[in-house]
This record gives sequence, structure tokens and C-alpha cells, in this order.
Amino acid sequence: MPLIRVPGHPFDAPVDHSDGLRGRLHVSGRGAEGLTANWRTGMGKLVRVASAEDIPLGSAKLVEVEGKRLAVFNVDGRFHAIDDTCPHRGGPLSEGELEGEVVTCPWHRSTFNVTTGAVLSAPARAGVSHYAVQDSGGELSVEV
Repeated sequence: MPLIRVPGHPFDAPVDHSDGLRGRLHVSGRGAEGLTANWRTGMGKLVRVASAEDIPLGSAKLVEVEGKRLAVFNVDGRFHAIDDTCPHRGGPLSEGELEGEVVTCPWHRSTFNVTTGAVLSAPARAGVSHYAVQDSGGELSVEV
């Protein structure tokens, strides 16, 4: 299958379908919310990462899944996961201050929407990937 581009889009990058997976490139966010793009096939593997009680309201927890460092946030009882590493200089987003749906990188103050991974303010120029979180009776799993 050929590479597919979204001409003129900030994420004008090829998507390689040679692995045979059928998926979509999801682009979310607009205006002041920033932009992020994530490749989602809908066929990810669910991996248990924590108990809901391990992540109190308004806090985050660092988890490692399949070699990836992810930050799992509890926003008003709903759980969201994004890459833990700030794309600016590698700051740990799980250690950042969470206000509503926005986490601030503790190193250089870039902000990200934890529900989308979108970058909201500099110095970071790119968002981070976000991952679906499933809450099954208080047991949290992330789709990777």
C-alpha cells in the first residue's frame, strides 16, 4: 500500500500501511488547544497499569508499558494517559502540576492537554501521544 499524506497539514507526514494494519490518523485540537496526531488502529493490546485508587483525583502516576513511560492522570474521576516525556527537553510530565485537564512540565513550563496530548504552550512545539484508558471495576488498563 502506498504512503498517505495529508497535504498542507502541520503533520504532513507519511503513514506507512505496509504492515497491513487498517487504521486512521487521528488529528485533534484546534485554536489555542494546539494540535496532536496519533496513529490508532483500534486493535491495540490492553495492558493493566494500576488500580484507580492508586491515582487520587487531580494527580498522576508514572507507569511503564511495553518499554514506554506513560503518565496516567485522574481528571475528575476519568483517567487519561499520555507519553510521560516532554518533547522539549525530556521533562517528566507525571511530575508536573495538573490543573483541570492541563499538565505543566516541571522543567520548562510547557503545558499539555492530558485528554488529547495537545501542546498548549511553548517552549514545547509538539504534542505527545495519548492512549486509551479502560477502567474495569477500578482496574486501569492502557491500550498500546
